[in-house]
Amino acid sequence: MVKTHSHPLLARRILFVPILFVLLFFTFVFPAESVSAATFEDINSPDVFITQDVTAGTCVLCSTTSMLRRRAMIDENKNWNDITQDDVATAALTGELMLNSFSYEGMSVTNEDLPPAIADKKAKLISLLNDHPEGIVFYNSSKPHAVLLTDYVPAEDSFYCADPAVGGREKLIDSTLGGGAQDDAIDGATSYWYITNKTDGMDAAEKPLEAVADADSNAINVLGDEHGTVGVSNITAGEGTKIALTAIPAVGYSFKGWIVTDGDVTLSDRTDPAATFEMPAGTVTIYATFVKDGDDLASGAGAAGGSDGSNVLSVMDIRNCVSGEGSIAGDKLLAADANDDGYINIFDILAVRGKIFG
Repeated sequence: MVKTHSHPLLARRILFVPILFVLLFFTFVFPAESVSAATFEDINSPDVFITQDVTAGTCVLCSTTSMLRRRAMIDENKNWNDITQDDVATAALTGELMLNSFSYEGMSVTNEDLPPAIADKKAKLISLLNDHPEGIVFYNSSKPHAVLLTDYVPAEDSFYCADPAVGGREKLIDSTLGGGAQDDAIDGATSYWYITNKTDGMDAAEKPLEAVADADSNAINVLGDEHGTVGVSNITAGEGTKIALTAIPAVGYSFKGWIVTDGDVTLSDRTDPAATFEMPAGTVTIYATFVKDGDDLASGAGAAGGSDGSNVLSVMDIRNCVSGEGSIAGDKLLAADANDDGYINIFDILAVRGKIFG
């Protein structure tokens, strides 16, 4: 009888071939599920929001759960639907009371007070929503009731929310808190909960929703400073789209006007904090300028922006801004707009030269 011996290395190679074939088959026939970035429509789908039992008094918990679900969607977590009210309750509640700070699945939530003045509250809320597309939990102690503020639409001057007593996205004025007046809902608000930390390696404020734009869309940059809050109806838009701006001054300051530094833009009224314009064919950059109450800050190069004369500019400063070799911001924008027309361009250089040489 002839004995045969199997070679162990050869046997392993023979076994490896069918395994490799199976792996390749499943890789190409059943590719791994890809998760695309969430859109505005995705995170405002009715099945994202949690509704409450009206007798349970869980409005804050339901709103917080909806906020966490939206954040998970933005972070491309396909299991966002697994975030439930009961699961969040184990981390967020002590007895029946909502904690001021807690963590859930790597997301840290904190409660902070709103400023007392209604104008400051509104400015703060707009700023928070600009930074946190997942929304913020908005608590009105005079009702008492909480909703999830989802977004702010400058063109309408309207806050939108998901009211856990109703479900779905609606205007704040139409919610349980509204009572027919948006300001009443805001005025009675005392605090808010929001997500503060990094989620899956990215700050909440650093990962905006996926912009839905076609090839002909261009960026719209609307900028301000520490003396006020700004907003815009679109961050990108195609030529001919109507764009709405919003500027809300901080306490102790007034809105001075809009100044265009880039783009062929015609504003409806440059001194209107809710001005509009038609999107041109190209990128747009617009600054909101604010002045301290009681100060009659004149526009035009050489005008003093305060006791330190911080906005005094040279012709070369303006030339560099117009040519794109430099930039001007803050109080200096008012000085750079030498002819006070709301634009930084070659005519400002001519205006300055005219003032110098007469």
